[in-house]
Amino acid sequence: LIAPTAARRLGVGRTMLAAVSLFGPAALLVAISPAGVAIYAAAAMALIDSFGIGLHGVNQVSVRQAVTPPRLRGRMGGTIRVLMFGTMPLGMMLGGALGSLVGLRAAIWISTAGLFLAALPYALSSTRRLVEVPTPQETGAEAQPPLGLPAAAARPP
Repeated sequence: LIAPTAARRLGVGRTMLAAVSLFGPAALLVAISPAGVAIYAAAAMALIDSFGIGLHGVNQVSVRQAVTPPRLRGRMGGTIRVLMFGTMPLGMMLGGALGSLVGLRAAIWISTAGLFLAALPYALSSTRRLVEVPTPQETGAEAQPPLGLPAAAARPP
């Protein structure tokens, strides 16, 4: 309900940038909280992150689907899922190793700094200027012939 409204008001690119920009401040709540209230800070972080993930995800998937030719959407979706979910165990292992190496509090601060950097690709790319989801006609996604076929052979009879 909120993602389409935010995208209409702010633009798709700025909505995605704003959503990803929530992650650093949310993690900062945990980093600065004393041990006695860390559980409450972690709960607030989870709530803020969930909002940001939803806001970003709806818009990001819409853009990906709009700019990807229909015949490649399954491959693109599968590739993105492998990259996102396949790297999570590696990140967990690295986070655990970092915590063991430098201590839990320092690892939280390092992770917080990394989450602030998460918005950097959006801030530096042209994506932030994207006002609305492009239509397939604008991207040429529908006009592409199937892989390995010349354009004349791809047209229906």
